[in-house]
Amino acid sequence: MKKFMLQNYQKKVLAAYSVKSPSKINFIKYKKKYFENLEHIFFKKLSLDKNCFKDKNILDLGCGTGETDIFLKEYGAKNIIGVDFNNLSIKEANSYKRKLKIKNIRFICEDILKFKTKKKFDIVICKGVLPHISNKDRIKLFNNIKKFNLSKDSLIIFGFLDTAGNLIKLFQQIIINNLYEDKTDLEKFSFAKKLFKNNFNRFKKYGFRDKINVFYDYFVNKRSYGLSQISLLKYFDDFTLFSSYPYNVNQVNHLPILLPKKQILDYNYFLYQQLHWFNNSQMNFSIKNKKLFEKYENSLISNDIKKINLNSLKIQSELMKYKKSFIKNFDKNVKEFNNFNLLINKILDHKIPMKDKINNIIKSKYFKKYSGIGTVYLTLKKV
Repeated sequence: MKKFMLQNYQKKVLAAYSVKSPSKINFIKYKKKYFENLEHIFFKKLSLDKNCFKDKNILDLGCGTGETDIFLKEYGAKNIIGVDFNNLSIKEANSYKRKLKIKNIRFICEDILKFKTKKKFDIVICKGVLPHISNKDRIKLFNNIKKFNLSKDSLIIFGFLDTAGNLIKLFQQIIINNLYEDKTDLEKFSFAKKLFKNNFNRFKKYGFRDKINVFYDYFVNKRSYGLSQISLLKYFDDFTLFSSYPYNVNQVNHLPILLPKKQILDYNYFLYQQLHWFNNSQMNFSIKNKKLFEKYENSLISNDIKKINLNSLKIQSELMKYKKSFIKNFDKNVKEFNNFNLLINKILDHKIPMKDKINNIIKSKYFKKYSGIGTVYLTLKKV
């Protein structure tokens, strides 16, 4: 295995993932259903043609245990290189490769920020990675991707955590890691799977991951930063937005005329979620306040109540400027943001008894059904 240097935050992420890989599933058992989910993502949500992977050379950055790459081979990919910094995940990927007797896939244990190759690629995939690297390193990764030898009309497919959904994830981390700060990881896991039962069931249903793997990804790894579509797109001005899910506002200016009923419902759900979870990630805030949600995220991670409340007020003030741009019920949902922030204050207040804190959590509606938007997908096409 090639040795490479990691930054301190990368070492912490790797330490969590070396105990339980976030991407590992019982692949042989769930292969059919897992592939059905990937079909839904690529061919339904992203509207890609079912032959788009056929005879293509593909690079998967942050390949994990390699299930997506095996899927791509079944859909006709010519050659695939999967890169991940977790040696345990790479070993698991190679194990699947041997068991299924798949050729022309190479799994490499290396830091994707430093990975270099002269090979030519038709498609680059990077999903589930961006939330775990710093903003500075995201830019480094984006520049690295653009330096690859990409064919004409090549595609880049991103899957990442939207800032709005990430606020809920950070909130759940605050709850578990503050209420049960003196407990072991396994003890925290016991509490988490009871408090956030719906979340764990959702991950099991759609990702087929064991609850303990979800826990290490969601709670033990505290490195989690959201990203807006606009923030990502600005780094790829030499690419065009081919497709996205949820839909990008720029693609659907003529709603509801051009979309089937199901897609209209999905788009309306997206708009509601963006507002309901406090961040319309497709709007440009003023230059002065363009990093408001990033600062709010950082304050949640620091557990500093003063910073949390200061950034909360700044967000509310900035949102008011965009009131006309939002869908209905703006005032109601801004109030919900206030309630969300108030609940965070209660969780971090050491004067409030544990029992009362848990009752406040259980009574809140932030963990019923969907907890934020979830994974956002974008397909970019080289101009």
